[in-house]
Amino acid sequence: MKVAITGANKGIGHAIVLKLLADPKVSQVCFTAQQRSSATEALKDFNAISKGKKVDFLPLEILPPGSVDKFIKAAKEGQFQFDAFLHNAGVFLQGLKQETLDSQFRINYSFPVELTHALIKYGIVKKGGRFVYSSSGMGNIDEVKGNPEAVKLLKKYKSPEVTEKVVEQLAKRYQAEVMDPSKGWGDNLYAHSKMFLTLHVNALAKTYKDYYFFAACPGFVATTMTKGMGATRTPAEGAETAAYLTTASLGPEVNGEFFKDKKLSTIVW
Repeated sequence: MKVAITGANKGIGHAIVLKLLADPKVSQVCFTAQQRSSATEALKDFNAISKGKKVDFLPLEILPPGSVDKFIKAAKEGQFQFDAFLHNAGVFLQGLKQETLDSQFRINYSFPVELTHALIKYGIVKKGGRFVYSSSGMGNIDEVKGNPEAVKLLKKYKSPEVTEKVVEQLAKRYQAEVMDPSKGWGDNLYAHSKMFLTLHVNALAKTYKDYYFFAACPGFVATTMTKGMGATRTPAEGAETAAYLTTASLGPEVNGEFFKDKKLSTIVW
């Protein structure tokens, strides 16, 4: 099994790669980081335990324009084709500011979705392959309870009518309204980005019947992003669910679902 993962030079992503390399089902792991220099130490760690398994690196900068096209070009030039792709890269930014909204929403939500479409379109992820997204139980209905339309959609998100287009329309409206407190969106921009990601993962499973899509909650993990916040889980513990979803034998009945602690979870809504 050949696997790719974004944001794996440190933290949970780094721990996921270590688990994947120890899995007999996995024969190759390709990880990304913004710059090759930031991946050097991680590459040493991975090669030290790889036991002959191939470990590759591809640079990936998320925010610059054309980042998806640039990554697809590099993957095609390297003749990469994967059985599974993990969208692990993410940020946790606080404060109700436009800059925070724009960058966090792009990194945590819209980029993974855009890249998924491209990976499928160009055959970088094989038909029948799977996508795993690092989401969060923080992205739940309580965060937007002041917005009736959002609450209504969340309560029926598994319905066939909640397509990618429907989610995208709500996301555009959210981006236009969230800075206005009267619209009832609340101020937890991180939670919002993960809420939309979980919603879209379910919608992707409706669009692409020949692929699998899973949202994984790592729990409250002690990383550089959560330093000083009282997180108790280790990166290795946080990596468990994503690693499990990458290689486990799972049926179509759980396609598009949200998992925590390697179990189907109802925590989101």
